[in-house]
Amino acid sequence: MVVLGGVSGIQIQGWDLRFRRNLFDREVTNLSQLLLLLERVALPVVLEDRRAWLPDGNEVFSCKSAFWRLSYAQLGSVREWGKSLWKSVSPSRVKLFGWLVFNDKLNVHDNVQRRRPYHCLSPAWCVCCKEAGESTSHLFLECHFSREVWGKVLAEFGILWCMPSNYSQLFLTKLGGGKRVSRLWQTTVLATFWALWLERNNRLFEDISNSVETIWDKIKFWVATWVYRNKFFEGVPFSDLIRDWGNF
Repeated sequence: MVVLGGVSGIQIQGWDLRFRRNLFDREVTNLSQLLLLLERVALPVVLEDRRAWLPDGNEVFSCKSAFWRLSYAQLGSVREWGKSLWKSVSPSRVKLFGWLVFNDKLNVHDNVQRRRPYHCLSPAWCVCCKEAGESTSHLFLECHFSREVWGKVLAEFGILWCMPSNYSQLFLTKLGGGKRVSRLWQTTVLATFWALWLERNNRLFEDISNSVETIWDKIKFWVATWVYRNKFFEGVPFSDLIRDWGNF
């Protein structure tokens, strides 16, 4: 907001939008619509503009408030999975990857096409099944290849139920058996997402395919490696973590 000099000493308010780059032709219409909206905004007192970070009570940016905003708050709702995700025993890169999955921010075909609406991206199908378009929900929950992998996971935990349609709901599923089983389950969910994503990239960029059994062996090894020596698994031999989870 700037103040422009007017006749007879009257001050006129005007909006000075300083863009860091020149606008594209397709953005000019959006700018016109924005200016029309701003014309209806009347400020009673003209004050100097200042930056205010609303997630913090002091209106000053802090890493703590930014972390809370990104992890737990979205449109006023609390993300229940945030705290469990960052406290999991998975490697940092896997936790970050899980955050992208839960927020649907991965560079799958649907998301890339949405960002580039004027380009036709090909191939549009899922490289794991070649039967449907690639989206985050399809790749990790709906693809028949992914379902075969999840079948191995569910059989290992001795459970039989329909797969949830939401990633965070799957991650926060309570199986019973205490904190050890809960920690093992959440780690397995992240490891499965990670394995499916790596398999997708291998097929797409390297033209290399692995079987469901091979991927399942990788998942079990990763989970055993990540939870080994965790306080909930003290005294459990590494060989038992790889071989059989039914006793946990």
